[in-house]
Amino acid sequence: MNTCKPIMSLGELAVILCPKAKQEELLTALKKQAIVSSPKQLLIVQKDWPLFPYLKTKDQVLLNLSENKKERLSFQEMLKIDPALLNREPDQLSLFDKIKLQLLHALLAKKDKLIIEEVLDELKVIEAQEILDLFDYLVKNKKIAILLLTHDETIAHSQYVDQIYDER
Repeated sequence: MNTCKPIMSLGELAVILCPKAKQEELLTALKKQAIVSSPKQLLIVQKDWPLFPYLKTKDQVLLNLSENKKERLSFQEMLKIDPALLNREPDQLSLFDKIKLQLLHALLAKKDKLIIEEVLDELKVIEAQEILDLFDYLVKNKKIAILLLTHDETIAHSQYVDQIYDER
């Protein structure tokens, strides 16, 4: 299985195309690899983002970071995050909100590699399109490497994708 060592090039969106049943196994292998190879540069955007119930949403985003308010506000604007979202209770966040907040955390933490668990199939079409546009912006303008797991051939063969690892 060559996906245990996918090449994550800065400024590139790569996709691992595989059945949903195989994704958990691949994600586990990728997590292990990430812990060993580049834990400080990499963040995994998760469907089930582990939130602390006693922390406010803003505190979740800023966890282990010192806040630079100007930078945070700039990234929030870039990611189209309504400031009110940071004041919501964690259990009131949609999957779409959680993805955008994890991207905000990644930018604030200066991560340059992202692994994205398959999340797009659970979003509304317009939300998935906005997330793909954000990925494209991050890849092209922030030189972030993104590795997306998906079973959806339409996404894998979209205009945003630079590299496909076919694991079907």
